[in-house]
Amino acid sequence: LRKVEGRLPRRVGTADHADAFPGDDSAHAYAVAGIIGAKANNSLGIAGVDWNASLYSFFGGGAADNTTINAIVNELIPDNCRVMNASWVLTQKDIGNPPRYNELMDLAFRDLYSSNIVAVCGAGNRGTGGALDYPANFRKVITVGAIDSVNNHAYFSSTTAKMDLVAPGDHIASLGNGNSIKDDWYGTSFSAPFVTGAASLLYARHRNLYADDVAAVLRATADPIGSDSTMFGAGRLNIRRALRALETGRFFENNRIPVPYVDLTVMPDVYMGSRKFLGFDRFGLPDGSYQNVWCRELRYTIHYPDRGRVPI
Repeated sequence: LRKVEGRLPRRVGTADHADAFPGDDSAHAYAVAGIIGAKANNSLGIAGVDWNASLYSFFGGGAADNTTINAIVNELIPDNCRVMNASWVLTQKDIGNPPRYNELMDLAFRDLYSSNIVAVCGAGNRGTGGALDYPANFRKVITVGAIDSVNNHAYFSSTTAKMDLVAPGDHIASLGNGNSIKDDWYGTSFSAPFVTGAASLLYARHRNLYADDVAAVLRATADPIGSDSTMFGAGRLNIRRALRALETGRFFENNRIPVPYVDLTVMPDVYMGSRKFLGFDRFGLPDGSYQNVWCRELRYTIHYPDRGRVPI
């Protein structure tokens, strides 16, 4: 498992963007990353939805096992990520790659939700009436289908009662192999990152949003383009309307976004006797043994306003 971290403006949309991952998987990964956050105004490639986003890219191989994928999902929590893009599906190793449900993975995605991390998933590419893919059909995710350039349901896009909204997913221009730009990407893998970028922009505007606030705003501001909710969900992603909606306060109690508050508690000093300290030189404490060491603990508790969340 390798993690390429950093803002990726240095990687995405620049000459070295395809050097991080060898093989065919690199093109798909960087196309997705480019849609989310390729740097703008540099005369290179394309501009992503949120070109100031910080991106973490996880590579598990073309056929990662449950343990690897679960490790990737769980690592997002301590990394303080706010949005996860899942442009992949769980499949069985069988003819035709039929979909599969995995309880461990379902629990991992619920942990993301409980940690206030938005998970955006491509609905899958099995067409109308096809089998349901996961993680797109887990409960606590934003499920994204694909439309073409004239707002028709893309022929390959899966349908599901879980559909939240749709975004462009046919003949999409983004990063390709080497230093190229490829303009014929298609699939819900490339619809999802438009919504991921939009969620990132919402968090950039208001960092105190809850995960379900983000989902509610994106659905409520989508453009209605079709009557079949299994194809279109709430409609087509409209980033401008979503950002403007935050300023109205209509989605929040008392017309304001709830702000967490912090309590500071100073714990009683504890005598620790003799202790050896290593690696604290950056705090002005040279390595060595110290006598009569006392410990003072400061506890910060973050309180989030009760928004009546549905337990999971």
